[in-house]
Amino acid sequence: MSFLEDNNAPQLVVDDLAKAQLLEAGRWTKFLGIIYIIFMVLIMLCAIAMGSVLNRAMVQQYGAASPMIGSGLISGLYLLIVMGLMVYPVYSLLRYSGKMKKGIQHNDQYSFNEGLRAIKGFFKYNGILLIVVIGIYLVFFIALMVGLSAFR
Repeated sequence: MSFLEDNNAPQLVVDDLAKAQLLEAGRWTKFLGIIYIIFMVLIMLCAIAMGSVLNRAMVQQYGAASPMIGSGLISGLYLLIVMGLMVYPVYSLLRYSGKMKKGIQHNDQYSFNEGLRAIKGFFKYNGILLIVVIGIYLVFFIALMVGLSAFR
């Protein structure tokens, strides 16, 4: 029998102080979500500009744009990787903000739980991403050590 199934277990009560703090956290996550959206737009503009600059550099260097490394390929990969990594966290932050606000203001347990689920997803995503990045750094570090030992 788990804690959630035990009917004699004390129920968790979200008091006014906890509600106020969750609402404030919701306002901050909404602010961060909006800032992330602005950064995403700036990243898209930078990717387009980067592709244009690379294309112009290829024309100046080789007389024509290279079909293998064109502005579309570089910009597309940049957008796919960077934007792909940013969409879910922004969505989770904005979802948490909206659901938490609705849940607390309207005493809606479902919205409250969905808000908590959204912020859990945000932290889970960031944790997995951090583990992946640390793994990539470890692989590069090991490759560097192997490469350096080969020169001895």
